Amino acid sequence: MRFIIIFILSITSPLLAQEEKVDLVKGNKFYNENQFEKANESYSKALEKNPANLKATYNSGNATYRLENYDKAVSKYQEAVQLADSKSQKAEAYHNLGNSYMKSNKLNEAIEAYKNALRLNPTDEETRYNLSYALKKKQNQDQNDQNKDQNKDQNQDENKDQNQDQNKDQNKDQKDQENKNDDGKGDKDKQPQPQAMNPKQAEKLLNDMNKADAATKKKADKNDQDKKKKVLVNSKKDW
Repeated sequence: MRFIIIFILSITSPLLAQEEKVDLVKGNKFYNENQFEKANESYSKALEKNPANLKATYNSGNATYRLENYDKAVSKYQEAVQLADSKSQKAEAYHNLGNSYMKSNKLNEAIEAYKNALRLNPTDEETRYNLSYALKKKQNQDQNDQNKDQNKDQNQDENKDQNQDQNKDQNKDQKDQENKNDDGKGDKDKQPQPQAMNPKQAEKLLNDMNKADAATKKKADKNDQDKKKKVLVNSKKDW
């Protein structure tokens, strides 16, 4: 960053010129003491007396830059570019304009300002270095933005495929369950249903059951008698 304090007297009326000179000198003194707010106040007073004072405008830009008010510094350096008469003065203003844009991360504007400075002063190696740095930073930023866009698109595609697969699985499971329910319902419908009996059929069934029970009981009684006879035969004890 170049902070060239330019000492010059703009000639207006003798009194205003003297006051303007005093304000500019005070501003330079405060600036060299790193009292940038006071320096800016003095430069502002000089500009109130003569808004076309290139030196007060340029130096105010330097003080404002040191106060990290980069947007205001940009404005001051742009004014200095318009007020400057020589190529060297314009080149210096463009150089610091580029630095202010860099601090605000406005890379395109910074690159253009450095290019303008080099057009006016092609041998300025510091400006050439700053331009190279800004171009490299812009390239890295563009690459990062491109990677972010690619990752975003890839994530969207992956999420879309995942949702589609999940929906397919859910639909398949639901269809299988529906088919299973339909199969179960079909089997249930095919089960034989009991037939209702009329009174005669019921009476006949009851008589048959009674006859069967009587025959079973008679056979059981006969078996009991046979068992008792066998027991009596074998009841004699041996001595």
